[in-house]
Amino acid sequence: MAKKRLQGRLKLPGYLEKREILYSGETPKERLKTLGDLYFEEGHLDDALDFYLEAEDQAALERLKTSAIEIGDASILVRLQRASIVDVTQEDWQRAAEKARELGKETCAEICFGRIERNSQEETKGKGAASDETHTSGR
Repeated sequence: MAKKRLQGRLKLPGYLEKREILYSGETPKERLKTLGDLYFEEGHLDDALDFYLEAEDQAALERLKTSAIEIGDASILVRLQRASIVDVTQEDWQRAAEKARELGKETCAEICFGRIERNSQEETKGKGAASDETHTSGR
């Protein structure tokens, strides 16, 4: 596919072309990364995330996580956590929540605080299950 240019810069693909590039299974990872970088530079973080996930680009996903924290973007962090490719820590959620609140993004802040609580509960359940296994296996 030829690179399209618009006013001296690459033109981002439209919806149908984007879908074909992402899900055809034929697009080289380097091309996916390049398009992810273009979306990232344009501030289209959700689109950048789609391309970075498909490219399995760990470094780009870490950079995207950092940006999401800096702007309090809960949706990006939720998607990153679900993908399980990069670790989104309790500290990351806390920093994102604080930034979201600072920027007046109350919904994003609440989502982040909710994730902190949810993750804490899951950690507690996991520790309890491991403790139960120790006690039952020793019988």
